[in-house]
Amino acid sequence: MITLKSVLSNLIRQGKVTLEVPNLDMDELRKAVWNEAEQTLDEIRGVVYEEEMTDEEKVRWIQNRLEQ
Repeated sequence: MITLKSVLSNLIRQGKVTLEVPNLDMDELRKAVWNEAEQTLDEIRGVVYEEEMTDEEKVRWIQNRLEQ
């Protein structure tokens, strides 16, 4: 799924694919993206300060979370 997202993102940025979304509210989209980013950073912050995980486990968890 990550590969598909990456390929589609590149095609959209290059102007080879146009995406039309009827009735898209840009403010709502902005809020949703912002909230998702905030939640991800909060989760990462929690893992970074987790004392029961090794550094290797933390890095692996963060990498997996960012690939979602």
